[in-house]
Amino acid sequence: MLNNGETVKVYSGSGTPNSSSLYWGSSSAIWNNDGDTAYLYDNSGNLIDTYKYP
Repeated sequence: MLNNGETVKVYSGSGTPNSSSLYWGSSSAIWNNDGDTAYLYDNSGNLIDTYKYP
């Protein structure tokens, strides 16, 4: 759970999770090279934030 004002980085590959980094654990590509969007939802399913790359 993230409290208001906290941040976390999400990686698609493998690694050791900690309080500021989470890892999806995928061994194959997830993100599009020409752009993609990540969505953050709360526990109730409400959209909280988005991040569009690039």
